[in-house]
Amino acid sequence: MEQTREFGKSCRFYRQVMKKLFFIIPILALFACNKNVEVIKETEEAVPASTEQDGPYKPGRMIVKFTPDLASQLELNTREDGTVELSKVGALADITAEFGVYSMERLFPYAGKFEERTRREGLHLWYQVSFDKAASLTKANVDFKTLEGVSVVEYDPVIRIVGNPVVMERVSSGESKMASAPFNDPLLARQWHYYNEGTVSSSQSGCDINVFPVWRTYTTGRQDVIVSVVDGGVDFTHEDLAANMWNNPEQHGTGQYGYNFCRNTYNVTADDHGTHVAGTIAAVNNNGIGVCGIAGGDYAKGVSGVKIMSCQIFEGEDGSGAGSTAIKWGADHGAVISQNSWGYPDLNTTPQSVRAAVDYFIKYAGFDEKGNQTGPMAGGLVIFAAGNENKNGSSSEYENIVNVTSVGADYRRAYYSNWGDFADIAAPGGDAKKGNQVWSTLPNNQYGRMQGTSMACPHVSGVAALIVSRYGGPGFTVTALRDRLLNNTTDIYSYNRNYYMGKGLVNAYRAIAGSGGAAPDKPTGLSATTQSNNISFKVTIPSDSDDGKPNTIIIYYDKSPISKLSDAMFSSFYVGDAEPGDELSGRITGLEFETPYYLVAVASDLAGNHSAKSSQVTAVTGVNNAPVITPSSPLNLTFKPHESGSIKFTFEDPDGHFMNIVMDAASEAETLDTLDMAKPSIEIVAALAQTGTYNSKVVVTDLYGLSATMNYSYTVLENHKPVTVKAMPDQIFSKRGTVVTLEESEYFKDDDGEILSYKVVNTDENVANVNYSAGKFYITALNLGIAEVTVTATDVRKETATQNFKILVRTSDDPVDFYPNPVTDYLYVRTSEDATAELSLIGPLGSTVYSETLTITPFSPAKVDVSAFPAGVYKAVVIYNGTKVEKTIVKI
Repeated sequence: MEQTREFGKSCRFYRQVMKKLFFIIPILALFACNKNVEVIKETEEAVPASTEQDGPYKPGRMIVKFTPDLASQLELNTREDGTVELSKVGALADITAEFGVYSMERLFPYAGKFEERTRREGLHLWYQVSFDKAASLTKANVDFKTLEGVSVVEYDPVIRIVGNPVVMERVSSGESKMASAPFNDPLLARQWHYYNEGTVSSSQSGCDINVFPVWRTYTTGRQDVIVSVVDGGVDFTHEDLAANMWNNPEQHGTGQYGYNFCRNTYNVTADDHGTHVAGTIAAVNNNGIGVCGIAGGDYAKGVSGVKIMSCQIFEGEDGSGAGSTAIKWGADHGAVISQNSWGYPDLNTTPQSVRAAVDYFIKYAGFDEKGNQTGPMAGGLVIFAAGNENKNGSSSEYENIVNVTSVGADYRRAYYSNWGDFADIAAPGGDAKKGNQVWSTLPNNQYGRMQGTSMACPHVSGVAALIVSRYGGPGFTVTALRDRLLNNTTDIYSYNRNYYMGKGLVNAYRAIAGSGGAAPDKPTGLSATTQSNNISFKVTIPSDSDDGKPNTIIIYYDKSPISKLSDAMFSSFYVGDAEPGDELSGRITGLEFETPYYLVAVASDLAGNHSAKSSQVTAVTGVNNAPVITPSSPLNLTFKPHESGSIKFTFEDPDGHFMNIVMDAASEAETLDTLDMAKPSIEIVAALAQTGTYNSKVVVTDLYGLSATMNYSYTVLENHKPVTVKAMPDQIFSKRGTVVTLEESEYFKDDDGEILSYKVVNTDENVANVNYSAGKFYITALNLGIAEVTVTATDVRKETATQNFKILVRTSDDPVDFYPNPVTDYLYVRTSEDATAELSLIGPLGSTVYSETLTITPFSPAKVDVSAFPAGVYKAVVIYNGTKVEKTIVKI
């Protein structure tokens, strides 16, 4: 509502000063923002318009850029809610009628105090046009282009999350076991992507962003650095994010953490993907909770991290908000880094409207409306995920964007990651096929792992935020940030010769510390042994004249003698607490089998200075050995239909390779439980299978295709339906609140020994309550009357046995009941037991007016029609089994 009111004011402003404004803007353009802010200029050649076949587009939607003259007509006829009153714009009359155009509004809404620069960059010329969804997009594209006053026409592509939005695992907490960890966050040990010691599956030591030494020496983040997360909504209440959420000074309550562009409201709704991305950038560090964020501060020392601004363009997997609008909004509200893990999977070009927003962010982020630098950086950096289509190309293929590709924990391109000349930098995004993914925050105070370039991208945003935290201030430019980020990476070319992944793997320490100082001494004592395709090494740590000791030992290896280090593959091993003269050992995995390898060791300090090469050694890898499955319980089981059981086993790979386990199940009764990989099991619920014998198997396959199989079988026996033992007796109560207990075993039986379930149907629950619990039926008298009860016993196969009985709640212990009394039409006479009785009614004058011999039972009372009797007092007499009972009856 606030945005609508603000836009209404702007419409009135347009009508008053429109002519003056068009003369002022060209002059104002001469006074651009800080000259140190550089934007790579777009070429004059327009991006070709896509065809309808290029990808999925929103039906009935176009993004159109008008010329200033036509845009001014649209603004003069804009309503209070920001939509154009189309009937008053004659230039659009024909096309409005032809395509059923019903709405037109600015793509970049009125920007208040930032409207002047918005117009200076021509963003006020872009409009969203909505029309009949049944109309042809292709024809609309062509026809709009023929209109005088139209300069660009774009389809409106469906935006999607760039990543695998499926949460592979959720946890609430964990326990850190990493001795070298600088913070106490319990899940930090799982965040290999920050500091990889080579212990996670299929990993190479050193394949990480190298952030630990930055945290220890330089910075953990700074609260005046704002990162806009253009994504699904961030859970601003999360225990590990709340302290690092941006607060909009113009809003209060739940509306102060960003903007929801899906619903056009300040109320952001929590989303898995957006919350996961935000946690990588700025989850609170050293608070004893959950995970760490790259620039999350240091809670224990009272240091706040960078701030997360949630710009929500997704609700679920598909987007409904405009990413371009959200990017620009971030710049106008103080963000200097724009994090974007979304894109257009079926496109290979970036829409011009998005480029316009990117250029605006780069140029104006960090500046106020007067062109003064008010943020920690002059200009802004826009970072995009490269995409997960496993292709050469990306929808964010625009030189002003920093594009992030994804690697697993072994320096190699993740199987899904896009690549190509457009790429700028790589980051850890996880690779589920090799058993490693990225850990971060999830809504509702949870944590989990995902994979994708979506997960790689915030690593670069987080490192960029650290750089700004360290160097940001007056005069620090986005150009300087971009140079530090992209020109101080870890070279991963030798691992990705066929895929250009960017300049290298993002390296937080190198980007911040730069280089300088003396190189370490040469390592000595290198030796190597092999197991399968893994090489284990030992090397003596050398000294470093200015640093005391190196930070890492890099083992370079190749199938040919190593003459040029850049041609060899490598793995980095952190020295940690070891000292010069100590022996460092490690393991290199994922090599070719039965192949000779040459190895040399090089020592590196934190500044990236490399020592001379050690002496070269050789090692020959061995064969691949298949995984081994060891059962720890019988493999042949027999079940009655209601039973369940487990087959327990363990599995391992003699070579330490990552393994994939699958179950080839013969029925739906089987479930593979690998929640605890050290204690896997096959859970069998016989009720989910028909009678018969089933043969199934579990197959464990290593990373290279060798497998082991464990066959097992189980038999489900024939079911025996439940039966009745004897009839459940009718119940007669003479007092409310009385309880009778019946033992289940006296009335029902199941030859399979199954615990049966029972359903009780009671015709009148006001008379009595009947329930079953733990082998007993409980019958409680409540009120006078008769109820009929049906009890059905059901087994696991839905076979049933049924019993029926009646319940009578009487008035007293009297042997005969007469009711109602007084009576109008019918008098009922009930005995307390089955009887043949003589019933007489004696009138007020002493004469017998009714006499019959009747069969009466407690549940079948005698019914006497007295409707024709005169009003008065009568005496009723019942004689049965030698007993005479009399009762005074009033007839009314």
